[in-house]
Amino acid sequence: MKTNYIDDIEKILLHFEQNQGKVFVEKMKQIFKSRIPIDIQEIELAIEEKNIELLIKKSHLIAGSLASLKFYRGFELAKKTENYALSGNTEEAILHSKQITNYLKIMIQAF
Repeated sequence: MKTNYIDDIEKILLHFEQNQGKVFVEKMKQIFKSRIPIDIQEIELAIEEKNIELLIKKSHLIAGSLASLKFYRGFELAKKTENYALSGNTEEAILHSKQITNYLKIMIQAF
């Protein structure tokens, strides 16, 4: 699955480069590289502390960011995390939080 994520991310970046230009993609990468490690750290802390409110907040913000840039696989993971957390299903919320952190780590590799 990780390879599919990388392929997906690279295709999206290529699409943006072709349609928005290389400068846009480089700025987007720069923003994500500075922000993603912080998001990962905050999610991992929320998992460790079983802080469902923080998982809801982070997954909601990440879902919006990823959807706006057409990273739909990551959006789906973040949205599932948010929905499980909102429904009180802590176990599934934590499981999906781990999946979204893996996705974000793969994004950094692709960048």
